[in-house]
Amino acid sequence: MSINKQRSLPLFLFLFVLFVLHDGLRWDTGTDWDNYYNYFQHCLYNRWEHFEVGYCILSELIREITDSYTVFLFVHAFIIWQLIFLVIWRFSPFPFLSVYLLYCLMLPLLGMNRQYIALALCVFSVIFIYRRKIIPFLLLIALAFTFHKSALCFIFTYFLFRKFSTKFYICLLVFVVVVSFTGVIDKIPIFQFVAGDELTSEQLSYYIGNTNSRTIFSSLLGIIRMFFWFALAFPLFVRTNDRKFILLFNIYFCYIIFYWLFNGSIFQIFVSRALVYFTIFEIFIIPFIYRELKYSTNRPILLIFLFIYTSMLLYKNITFYTIGNVNPFIPYKFFF
Repeated sequence: MSINKQRSLPLFLFLFVLFVLHDGLRWDTGTDWDNYYNYFQHCLYNRWEHFEVGYCILSELIREITDSYTVFLFVHAFIIWQLIFLVIWRFSPFPFLSVYLLYCLMLPLLGMNRQYIALALCVFSVIFIYRRKIIPFLLLIALAFTFHKSALCFIFTYFLFRKFSTKFYICLLVFVVVVSFTGVIDKIPIFQFVAGDELTSEQLSYYIGNTNSRTIFSSLLGIIRMFFWFALAFPLFVRTNDRKFILLFNIYFCYIIFYWLFNGSIFQIFVSRALVYFTIFEIFIIPFIYRELKYSTNRPILLIFLFIYTSMLLYKNITFYTIGNVNPFIPYKFFF
């Protein structure tokens, strides 16, 4: 560990504590509050079969000790942020920039208790992808699956540790954009078959309907977001031999591919629920871009753009949950 990094460790740990307090002290704040609160209170007596077994066990273990949902939220927050902060410290060239981006990207997901833990476990598994240790990686994905089934989509990332040819990335990107505009994915029989059962159809209808209600502003921001960071990161990726950046870029590139492939299709549910496992790696990609501008006057410009970008992102994602005059994030409420 470098001397500068050693000196910054206390502040980094302080930010970790703030994140835990931020999530642990909340009350009636975030999405799905009522569902998870009521489940915790009654989990020892009424088992809800639609919650994955890992989340049920965690809830029941804590509920055996206390009926305080605040205690559960603290344990929940500690697990999540410990895993993600460890990866940030090891992989990000600018950990504090990553923490800032993490807050801006993850705040609108506050309340997604099961998927939050699954996401943290998947992010932590990147350490074992980098070390080429498949058994610990698979165990982590299996554990994440017990908290949210969507975590299974992350399993193929173990094979993304190497750099492919530049032509491969460009051709793949062009291909999925063409497929997206033609709408051909909705016409593939196997996809129609998978989406054919009643429960899946209802879920797909909900997510597609949810997407159609979004504004043009949201769609444009999403497209700009993808291609702006891709345009800055890809030249760096082409000429680098940094194994960490290669792995992180490949995972983030999956976000771009899957977004274009499934957005607005019968698999909109994948975009709405599963892409977060790949989108989060933006918190690593941007610091690498910033590092590349080390000797450039463009650094201040990038920071100004980042502030505007994250502000717009927070506004878009938080206001998305507004129903009438009610928003689950505003105001932030403490348990006391």
